[in-house]
Amino acid sequence: MYKFDWRNLVLVIVLGIVSVMAFFTLIDWTIEKDNIVGIGNIVTFLGSILGGTITLVGVYITIKHSEKTEQLKQTPHKLEQAEKLILSLKIAQNHLIEELYGGYNVSGMLYRAKDVMEKRKILLNSIQVSSKSYYSVKNLESNLNKYIRISNEMKYRNKQEIDGYTLEKMYQNTFREFEECITVIHSEVEKINNFFFN
Repeated sequence: MYKFDWRNLVLVIVLGIVSVMAFFTLIDWTIEKDNIVGIGNIVTFLGSILGGTITLVGVYITIKHSEKTEQLKQTPHKLEQAEKLILSLKIAQNHLIEELYGGYNVSGMLYRAKDVMEKRKILLNSIQVSSKSYYSVKNLESNLNKYIRISNEMKYRNKQEIDGYTLEKMYQNTFREFEECITVIHSEVEKINNFFFN
């Protein structure tokens, strides 16, 4: 069902004003030239302007309806991908928790989280949900790579901190970023549901 949009009304009013102005300009021009405009010509002119305006509004409504129909067709697939994505992120996040309590080192946990993300193709699947979820996952992946690089540098330099990062801080940041990704995807699912059910 088409929902009334005030922008359509404004568009019609603006086109109507332009049409009336053009009509009176045409009448002034023809009177100055000593041409008498017949009533048939006036009705024809107004009819063509009105018909063009109605056609323009109809095309606009059709395009909006087509866009909504296309989005509705994609909704079940997006919701399915979002659920898979959330599950995959939670699995990767759970590996962080399990390995922390299993006595593994943070570098190993970071590698494991990155490995789970690659095997489950989390970044690829995120683009199928929305651009916002893609950028959130892309940011997580980029930070994981940065933390892995820093942890390797700490290991080889035998340092406890580099650029303000400790192993504990990188672990906490990674865990928080997984939570943020999951939150972003949940909010995208809500948007999809609101669009679908409203």
